[in-house]
Amino acid sequence: MKRLRQAAFAGGAALALVYYAAANSAAQYGPLTSVLDDRHTANIQFTAADAGEVGQRLDEAQALIAARRYEEALDILDQVVARDPDSVQASEFASIAASRAGLFERATVYLENLVRLMPRDLGTRFAHLQGLVFAGDRAGHDRAREAFVKYWRESDDSEVKNWPFFPIEVYRGQTFDIRAMQYFELFGPNPILYKFLITRRDSSSAGFISLGSYEKINQIEKEIGRLPDGVRLFHLDGYSPSETHQYGSHYTYAFYEGEPSYWDIRDIVIEVVESGDWRTRAVSGSGRDPDASHTIR
Repeated sequence: MKRLRQAAFAGGAALALVYYAAANSAAQYGPLTSVLDDRHTANIQFTAADAGEVGQRLDEAQALIAARRYEEALDILDQVVARDPDSVQASEFASIAASRAGLFERATVYLENLVRLMPRDLGTRFAHLQGLVFAGDRAGHDRAREAFVKYWRESDDSEVKNWPFFPIEVYRGQTFDIRAMQYFELFGPNPILYKFLITRRDSSSAGFISLGSYEKINQIEKEIGRLPDGVRLFHLDGYSPSETHQYGSHYTYAFYEGEPSYWDIRDIVIEVVESGDWRTRAVSGSGRDPDASHTIR
């Protein structure tokens, strides 16, 4: 069994590809029936000639996934995972089969097991978080993000500690994609907690919206008595690019005493982006470029 586990491919990257493809194959996270196409199936390869019965069962499951017989594959994979919960391949295949069958809650169970097996793998973490979005499990998504931040804080791995942020979701809009990331900590004079990259279909940037908590603003608010001790002020801002300035215009959408819910600010971001107008929901704004358009483009 140990040899079989060591034969695992770099699963986190493959899973991230599958779940990114999912986010780019259906608007509003509808039923995803073509998450894993033939190109992705071709990437799932391993040699299990010496792995005995478990290897043969995994080969059968792989063939069933390639044939789009997902629930039959899951029947096999459930047995394999129950027998060997430390099999990376079994949980990887099961999460893919479940997602393709539209069984996202079931897929997140396998993805959570993969996070246990590969806790420092960013691709696996992203696949788990994206799967929780597909499953509509916001509380689970919150817990998974909190657990990853805790893992980062407690890690003594220098590579892990150098990560400034991690991807938490890709949202497929009507015209643009929104790629959300969370920073592990509030760092520097102008720290950011969440950043939402707005990208065109060719992945080029159309601007971004971020939730920040700037030290200078917090200091001023406390000095004038508008912010209680021990509470941080957060602000949600949009930045549109221009040809002559790094940010064509700046828009502020909301202020929060204390850290707001990710889902509350996500709803505002989606509303702004789907409207196609940076001014939607804005409470203030300033243009660095007087010729900048307010249209998200």
